[in-house]
Amino acid sequence: MLPQILQAPEYGTPVAALSIDGLGICCFNPYRQWEVAFLRYGHEFLVTVRKINQSGRILDQSPATRVNDLSLVEILVDDGSEAHFDDFPKGFFKAAPGFSRSDDESYDFRWAIDVAGSEVRHGSFLGFVESSQRASVTIVTVPNALFYTKRVTQESVIFAPTPSPAENGLVLGRTNEVIGAAIYASSAAEGGQILIRYAESGHAVLANFPMPYEEGIIYDISLTNMDQRGTKLDGSRALSGAYTHGDFDRFYDVINVSGPKQQIFAPPKSILRTDDGDCHTVGGGFTGDDLPSLMPLIEP
Repeated sequence: MLPQILQAPEYGTPVAALSIDGLGICCFNPYRQWEVAFLRYGHEFLVTVRKINQSGRILDQSPATRVNDLSLVEILVDDGSEAHFDDFPKGFFKAAPGFSRSDDESYDFRWAIDVAGSEVRHGSFLGFVESSQRASVTIVTVPNALFYTKRVTQESVIFAPTPSPAENGLVLGRTNEVIGAAIYASSAAEGGQILIRYAESGHAVLANFPMPYEEGIIYDISLTNMDQRGTKLDGSRALSGAYTHGDFDRFYDVINVSGPKQQIFAPPKSILRTDDGDCHTVGGGFTGDDLPSLMPLIEP
């Protein structure tokens, strides 16, 4: 479900709530449409949709569906509303002018790390890795959406240059675990639907699971890009001293920077979800104008 603060009547009717988790980069393009590039190296990208009523009861659910590699996926919204952009012209929710990674408890999108901004000490964003050398990605476009942070890590993360140990790194603070997005229609009562499809073929990603607008119904759409079971990754990615080594350095498989590449670390959990630490989606260019679009990642 959506936080109440994102359900302002003037924004229209919220018809979908996205949960975005795993190895990926979010970008709000000049056409006021979000793009999410999921890096597919050793990761499985799954889409699941739940149909939920106002009391939170699940009325129907799609099977977890694997998305094809090297594809462009579109989320289409009939009669979509952009009224929320009047309050949030960069497409993401900001709770207040100030923001702190240590004591803020809001849904502010700025919990996400901006890989093209100045927060990560890897220098300036120089562009994308050449197509012959970069990792494969799948891009999902999301219109009429307001992005926010759905869940925040309990522990601070640490950045250290490759291949330094975590103990020599910079304590950044807490970051996002799951990114959320609210999708609005002008008036769901007028009819319409949401469709998730492959752009090239026009085929639906989810077979036999229509998403028509219904009064009091919201579609909970989960986009997850997690380590494939049984994938043999570099053993050094599991633990480094007292820390879990995450996947942040995988982003350098698609972006070039001017400074030293960084690794991300966090204190280990009692039960690790994956062999190489958690994968968390980051933002790209939302604190500046250095990364206006992710589309070049799927172009030759």
